[in-house]
Amino acid sequence: MRSCLFLFLGTYATILIPIGGIIAISFIKIWSLRFGIPAICSVVATLIFLSGSGSYNCVKPQGSSLTTVFRVLVAATSKMFHKCPEEADRLYEMALIFIWSLMLVA
Repeated sequence: MRSCLFLFLGTYATILIPIGGIIAISFIKIWSLRFGIPAICSVVATLIFLSGSGSYNCVKPQGSSLTTVFRVLVAATSKMFHKCPEEADRLYEMALIFIWSLMLVA
């Protein structure tokens, strides 16, 4: 429930803050401020983005990437002519949907 609330508030803030900024900047008459404020915001956003790069776990690839590409191509072509069931309930296994829904709720 809390993660749903944070998702809603984050989406709400992500939409309303830039709209408010655009409206506020339109009232500023000094052109250096009109260009300076978005430039400063871009620098801050870039620094925040780059600060998260240290938390990624970079794993060196193992095996051949060409083999992976061919495996994907073979799987895609083998499923290209596969007919989908007419009933939507038969598209997915219900156990996987149940497990996925439990993970979303938690």
